[in-house]
Amino acid sequence: MKNRKHVQIVIAGALAAHLTLFGAALPIGMVIQYGDFKLDAVKVQSNATLFEGNSLETEKGLARLYLRSGATIQLASESKARIFADRLVLESGSTVFSGSPYRVEALSLQIQTESAAASARVRLARPGAVRVDAVQGSVTVRNAQGLLLARVAQGTAVDLDPTAQGPSTMQVTGILRWVNGHFLLEDPVAGVTVELRGSNLERALGKRVRVSGTPLPEKSEAGAAHVIDVISIDMLPGTAGKKAAGAAPAGGATGGVLGMSSATAVVLGVGVAAAVAVTGVALARDGESGDAIPSSR
Repeated sequence: MKNRKHVQIVIAGALAAHLTLFGAALPIGMVIQYGDFKLDAVKVQSNATLFEGNSLETEKGLARLYLRSGATIQLASESKARIFADRLVLESGSTVFSGSPYRVEALSLQIQTESAAASARVRLARPGAVRVDAVQGSVTVRNAQGLLLARVAQGTAVDLDPTAQGPSTMQVTGILRWVNGHFLLEDPVAGVTVELRGSNLERALGKRVRVSGTPLPEKSEAGAAHVIDVISIDMLPGTAGKKAAGAAPAGGATGGVLGMSSATAVVLGVGVAAAVAVTGVALARDGESGDAIPSSR
């Protein structure tokens, strides 16, 4: 606790000094050195003050960032990012961050924790793909338009491919349910609930199905993330059981346990695949100099 208070005092003093000296050039935070790094392509040998849009590139060891907004960030070794007051744009490597409403942008995706106490790891796993680990609390992934692509539960991870399909492509898997006059399906991989529109959907109630379709622009009255115009629906092995979905729409709303989905979903053209969550990922405590984030490689 003393170490944390000391860091906060040092940061507050440094920021106040910069406010006085540089007037309009308002700092957004500080980076604490735990290894070699470059700030705007200039090698830095000590701690540094961050300004809007600074480029930060680590070499050996991590860099810890404290922002005025309250967000805390760790940039792993051999990683590169551009830092803003409200977001970090990850260009290579990986980062762990906490603090809401701060977000990380990777490729065309926006990753944000759902509470200030939550934390997430974001890694550019391979060209054109992003891995998201929900370290503490749940994490949402949205596209550039702010539309929900995935909700990642604590302790789980997903791989996302923004170039998997065209933006009008939807393919989800799960148990079809009838809830308060709406056909709903939750894909366990993406963690997203969708509302289905189409003919002869009653025959699939209570069954595990794979649905392909196109998103409709309207808002779901049932609170689903997306409304899908169904193009095709395939029956899959496994059902929701006796209490899952009800026998017919006339029977009203009933609930149930979702079955296992296939390994991949496509939400608004973005591929979402289940991944193995990284264990032991956490923000390092004050005074620790080790690389708490696994290597970005």
